[in-house]
Amino acid sequence: MDVLSMYKEAIGDQEAAPELDKAGATIQKMRDTRENLLQQIADNIRKSAILRVEITKGVQNGLSDRELLVKAIECISLMTGDKAFMQNIDRLR
Repeated sequence: MDVLSMYKEAIGDQEAAPELDKAGATIQKMRDTRENLLQQIADNIRKSAILRVEITKGVQNGLSDRELLVKAIECISLMTGDKAFMQNIDRLR
C-alpha cells in the first residue's frame, strides 16, 4: 500500500481522495522530470568527456584550428546545456 492510500484510509475522508490522487500524480511527474534531466546531464558529461579526448588528440595530431574550434564549442554547449550556442555554430561545420 502506498503512502497516499494509507493516508486516505487513515483520514477516512473520501472527499480528499481525488485531491490526494492529483497531488500524487504531480509528484510522480516531478520525479520523472528529475530523472530525465539527470539522465540528460549524465549523457552530456559522457559526450563532453569524449570530445575533450578528441580535442586533445586533435591538437597532438595537427587537426585544423577550425575543426578544434567546432569540437570545443560542441563540448562547451554540452557542458553548459546551451543548445542554442551549438545551433548557432552548426554552420561552421
